[in-house]
Amino acid sequence: MRPSRSLAAVVLPIGLLASALYAPAAGAAPAPTREAAGSSTFVDTDQLSDKYLRQGVNWSEANCSEADRNRRKDPALSNIAYRQIECARITVPLNYQQPDRFTLELYALRVRAAMSNGENGRPLLVNRGGPGGTATDYAMTLANRESSLLETHDFIGVDPRGIGQSSPVACNIAPLDPERYEPGASIDKGTDWPCVRKHRQAAFLGTENVARDFDLVRKLLNQDKIDYYGASYGTQLGRTYQSLFPSHAGRFVLDSNTPPPGTLQASGGFDRRASQLREWLARNDREYRLGATAAEVAKSYQQILNAAAEGALAPVAKAGIESAWTAASYNDTVFQSFAKGLSTAKRYIDGDRNVTMQNVRDGLYSANAQRDLHTFYQDGSGGILVKYADMGMMAVDDDGILPASAADYFRLLSSIRQDASVRANLESLSQSNLSTADLIATITRLLDDIGRVGSDLTPGQVAGVVGYMLNVVASEPVLNVLHTVAPILRTLGITLAHKVPAQSPLKNTSEFPFALMLQAEYDPATTWEDALASLKLLPNSRMVAIRGAGTHGVLGNKTCADLIVYRYLQRGERPASHKVCDGQPMPGDDKIYPGPMIAQWQAGGAKPEPAPVTLSPTNGSPHQPGTEARDTTGNG
Repeated sequence: MRPSRSLAAVVLPIGLLASALYAPAAGAAPAPTREAAGSSTFVDTDQLSDKYLRQGVNWSEANCSEADRNRRKDPALSNIAYRQIECARITVPLNYQQPDRFTLELYALRVRAAMSNGENGRPLLVNRGGPGGTATDYAMTLANRESSLLETHDFIGVDPRGIGQSSPVACNIAPLDPERYEPGASIDKGTDWPCVRKHRQAAFLGTENVARDFDLVRKLLNQDKIDYYGASYGTQLGRTYQSLFPSHAGRFVLDSNTPPPGTLQASGGFDRRASQLREWLARNDREYRLGATAAEVAKSYQQILNAAAEGALAPVAKAGIESAWTAASYNDTVFQSFAKGLSTAKRYIDGDRNVTMQNVRDGLYSANAQRDLHTFYQDGSGGILVKYADMGMMAVDDDGILPASAADYFRLLSSIRQDASVRANLESLSQSNLSTADLIATITRLLDDIGRVGSDLTPGQVAGVVGYMLNVVASEPVLNVLHTVAPILRTLGITLAHKVPAQSPLKNTSEFPFALMLQAEYDPATTWEDALASLKLLPNSRMVAIRGAGTHGVLGNKTCADLIVYRYLQRGERPASHKVCDGQPMPGDDKIYPGPMIAQWQAGGAKPEPAPVTLSPTNGSPHQPGTEARDTTGNG
């Protein structure tokens, strides 16, 4: 069997390793720490060399991609049809610990504010989330939707490194095809890992590096501070920038908040949202015919899933419908389209001759859901690399490239995580006081475990995977010990690389900059509990909580949050305390149906201010920037 072959090949070297560890050579030099390639410190923006700080950045529409030049002609973006849109290519360090060794090129797009000649708008950098979402197209979409902000702000989208048009790592095994759309696509599946290894930037796409890129952009814009709007993962990026560059963080809006780095995302958000949506479907049974109670709706939905599982809805599969429900639950309007698809599917399996299979497919896989999914995940390999970098799972060779063993490791990662023996051994490696005997035993067991889990690997590949795991999992003291016997490890096929630092935990401090946080009560992806965890970490911040709302992304949904955001970004007005207001009724409803979470929060001691009257400064609103909006509560 392959596991025993792998182990037999290393019995002698393991013995040599034991001898070396138990009796290290006299006078051996202390082991160096295992930081990422280069210095253990990061070079500050102001200390970068002139090739970065004095680069000639040319903002011009001619520098925009053909796709972006065409996009601005889209009738759906009519509010920015006559705005100045310009793009630039910006050079940044690959590794801010060794900034002058390798470089990357970023792609940025700016929608200019409507200012008088000689005046400049405040820079508002934007990020849509993901990770893996592009920012340049989002800057145009957001500027068009929140066009009144163009009276004071330039909207700037910088595609994060490795994403979109910023030195992309485009390594999906099967890129999404709109003609063969299935909503089950995921950013952590279908990655071509041998392809990833061809991109030196692959290991350096972490959130802290993206934040450092932002600060270099700030410097090149000749601005002391930047303003920021980020949604979903974009809130993590915003908090990271505030942590690294607090003196340069201007007015920050964090919409739909992820939990702090290093903490687990709260579970149950999608289940809670699903309960809300079943209740909504029951209230609107006259429209969708899926049941007059939530239980009846659940029964109809299960009938549809069963029919798909039995092939009665082919080519629509059960997993595809479940994934489509999840994707549609991010947005009330999209879910309304999906609900019509469920209704059509129910009619089809009930024998309605006026319904075709194409009607079912088109309804379940709506154009809205397709567009959102393709926009977010077209650069899926970049998105998962951001996550792995933030988690400290990247290690590189002396040239900053992922070793060949990394491809095998990430390909097996799901199986590795599910194997109890592997998990136990990795937990041992993470201890700082692992004894020599336990270290040898752990390496021996891992060689056997990986030979079993990766049954298609050669003994050399098994050893390579174990070596990669040592690099990214072992504690610093363990790595330092192993470094003293690196030549013997190499005879095992185990090579010590340079670990790329994980994202640092954010420190709860009264000095942390202010942020205006927006949160919907029923948000399925970034839950109410996630937002509270972030709020606890950011004591100076204020939350605008939207009661009864479930759409992921608060700004622009015609709630009190719109006015509060405009006042903050355009005038610098901060709410004195947290605010709570009602969301918009779901389609077909004449009122909201709030959940218990915000009420419990208020009962627990939160003392929100009354919300201002909703004068959302969107198209057609009488409120214009620079004029006072009347607030009947007296809190304006």
